[in-house]
Amino acid sequence: METHIKIILATDDGFAMHTACLLVSILKNAEAHQAFTFYVLDGGLKPESKAKLESLKSVHDFEIHYLLIDSTLMEKLAGLREQTDARWGIYTFLRLLIPELLPDEDRLLYLDVDMIVRGSLEELWNMDLEGKSIAASLDSSELYPELSLRDWRKAILGLSKSQMFNAGMLLMDLKKIREENAFQTTIHWLEHFADIVLFVDQDGLNVIFRDDKKILSPIWNMSSEPQFAKYFTEPPVIIHYCMKKKPSLYQYEGLYKEEYWKYLRMTPWKDFRSPDRTWKNILRKRLGITWLIQRITEWAIQHNPWMQETLKDYDLQREDALRLRQKIREMKAKNTPWERYFEETGNS
Repeated sequence: METHIKIILATDDGFAMHTACLLVSILKNAEAHQAFTFYVLDGGLKPESKAKLESLKSVHDFEIHYLLIDSTLMEKLAGLREQTDARWGIYTFLRLLIPELLPDEDRLLYLDVDMIVRGSLEELWNMDLEGKSIAASLDSSELYPELSLRDWRKAILGLSKSQMFNAGMLLMDLKKIREENAFQTTIHWLEHFADIVLFVDQDGLNVIFRDDKKILSPIWNMSSEPQFAKYFTEPPVIIHYCMKKKPSLYQYEGLYKEEYWKYLRMTPWKDFRSPDRTWKNILRKRLGITWLIQRITEWAIQHNPWMQETLKDYDLQREDALRLRQKIREMKAKNTPWERYFEETGNS
């Protein structure tokens, strides 16, 4: 019996190569009875990039549909991006439009394009949501007890008693999401509290779906960051390259780099060469020059009274800044954003 898996992605031309890597990893691990439809939220793919993506049908046949976003909506999302954090690409906000863009779809699997898949997605696709709107894996920070930033984020967002998920993989009941207008509520929340979000729409989604999510095993969205490796006990099915530097770069320092390149070599970008693979960076990496500079700096600080006094002044300024930041956190934590949002807007 055929299993039809429907996946939605959001990308632009700058991430076209990563998108191809994700697609080919899904297709190479597909089983014969599996059919795929890919919806692509198109943030600006060039025709030649689309042609390259479609050439992957030679690996395992699939349907692909590019969803062009209305210019008015794009302007709205661009404004939201500027309000929250302009470092993030606009494509990350495109997933908030999914329920309205695909009114005839009731279930979709959303994947960030900086991922690869190492096995069949059928188990994930058939997962029982148990009446919840979404299923997702815990954010890696939830598995890392030393990370104080997590506790600050949760306090600011009013989620101290909730577990935060990573929005890079979302199995969605779109019918329920549409009925409850949940993604539009997320957009409204982000507009209302743009000044406090750290991980843009992921923060908003965690607030709105705080009691309406099913938490899955981390194997369905495992971070490639080395500091989290000891907390994962099972091999991942989906690897998420969520570090700023992606595995296509020579200076990438995360896990599973070879896995990425294995799949990249199966795409039309197989001849890609890392632009940062320069003699300077090769020497730094192979000869440990960064380590040597750190040792020289430490020696200079120990033997230079002027540098020691300067660092004392810096430490005092840093302590003042930390005390001020703590006061701001305490003030905001007393009246958490999602409580204020529901009080002020009447949304529930």
